[in-house]
Amino acid sequence: MTKDSFPASPLNARVWFLRTVASLVIAAGAAAPAVAQTIYVKGAAPESVVEATLRQATASGKPGPDGVATLALNAIQDRAAEMVVHVHVDGCGSTWRVVLAETSVAAPAPQPGCTRHDVGGAYVLRSVTSLAIDVRPQTPALMIRQGPPSSAWFKDEVESKANEVHYESPTGLMIFGGGGFGKIHDAVRLFCGNVPECSGDSYRPAFEGGAAFWLSPYIGAIGSYASMGKTTASGSSDRFRFSSEMDAEVLTAAGLVGVPVRRAKIYGLGGLNYHRARFTTVQTTDPVTATIDDVPVVFQGGTQTLEFETSGWGWVFGGGVDVWTKWPIAIYGQFQIAGLKGDDRSGGEARINDKMTLIVVGVRYRLSRH
Repeated sequence: MTKDSFPASPLNARVWFLRTVASLVIAAGAAAPAVAQTIYVKGAAPESVVEATLRQATASGKPGPDGVATLALNAIQDRAAEMVVHVHVDGCGSTWRVVLAETSVAAPAPQPGCTRHDVGGAYVLRSVTSLAIDVRPQTPALMIRQGPPSSAWFKDEVESKANEVHYESPTGLMIFGGGGFGKIHDAVRLFCGNVPECSGDSYRPAFEGGAAFWLSPYIGAIGSYASMGKTTASGSSDRFRFSSEMDAEVLTAAGLVGVPVRRAKIYGLGGLNYHRARFTTVQTTDPVTATIDDVPVVFQGGTQTLEFETSGWGWVFGGGVDVWTKWPIAIYGQFQIAGLKGDDRSGGEARINDKMTLIVVGVRYRLSRH
């Protein structure tokens, strides 16, 4: 037997077991996290500096991405110790200072340029105390717990962060529909021609529907169908009277360029349109009596209907704004101007070279994200 060996006896086995347990306890104690009073400050601006003091202990930090500054203040390290403190909050421009002072000791005076807010009451502070202080109200609000903080303390910060994510400008496929009014710029003027007693209604109700796809928050494409009520005009003279109307519908294919601004997106569009339009004029001519070789001759009047259709490609540009809610729904407003250019669909001589302005307000619904 060597001098370093132990006899295989129950006593030696017990000594070995006790030494092993003691080593594990010491190692666990060394590995245990250090105790500290944790102070959470909510509502400070992102660029603020947040400080905390108690006796000689100090801590400082800045708000994180969640808007909460977390400070570890090692003023009490004995797990069995505790003290009763008053809580003061000093606002010093871009710095917030949480001053903890024992009830038996006067709190240090605020520094020049600082405004002190006293949190009413006295609070027990231990080595594992967590405090959350909201500096947003006129009188800061405090929540305290002997142990880890409650998740409910930061519920508003979590919801606010979730809302920020939700209101990011969405991408992907969305459908839309809206209503407003439109105008064919020269229709009434062309209907009336040189007839002095003539008037018309250029502004008519309009409807728009379609789909858009945003490849990114900044670039997308749109396709839409728009139709407006009939543009009308009527006129008369001594011998005739007439009424005319124009019914137009437009298909649009355009690119989109957008700029997200929080919940909103301001965008512009430009591309091509294809239109179809129907023109109808009903003219009534009164009977006329003329004398030919001293014989009265009656020229009968009558009613004549003239119709033709045009179609063709033209340009389109415009813009608008989307405002997204917390659901996959946005309210949008949009204007666009489309050039209506085309020829008679029947091969006649009629043609159109006009412009249509469309202003609508409606709803977009997001079907999917890109």
